[in-house]
Amino acid sequence: MIVLPVDKTENIKNYLPLVDKIVLTGGADVSPYLYGEEPHAQLGTTDPIRDRFLSLPQLKLL
Repeated sequence: MIVLPVDKTENIKNYLPLVDKIVLTGGADVSPYLYGEEPHAQLGTTDPIRDRFLSLPQLKLL
């Protein structure tokens, strides 16, 4: 397994054809802004870098 740094969407799109699988782990809340929603009152801490990584499956569909 190789963990790639996530920096720019353009670079991620270049990596995706080179991998067979992506493993996404559970963890912190994802920012609702990524999905066009407002935060819920009970939203925990979000991590923008992790949020970008979690959006990788969406890029595969592009």
